Amino acid sequence: MLAASCWYVAPGAVWFWAPLIVGLAGAIPLAMLTAHPRAGRALVAAGVCRVPEEKVPHGATWERPRMAASDFERGPVYLASSERSG
Repeated sequence: MLAASCWYVAPGAVWFWAPLIVGLAGAIPLAMLTAHPRAGRALVAAGVCRVPEEKVPHGATWERPRMAASDFERGPVYLASSERSG
């Protein structure tokens, strides 16, 4: 009823809100489907809902860049104070 009245008053608003409404309406059925063991395994086998790292994982040798204390320049340190100077 609300969607029909919105369509009558402002037809463009229905298309504007459609992605949000479809996403909210489809979230629970998708969660129920992926929670079912047999359906979940079938979706994994089909590659549904995968992130790119699951398709092609990063190499196991990737490491975080290391930083040493010598990488930083020494200089004055300014601390913020709660007192305001006039």
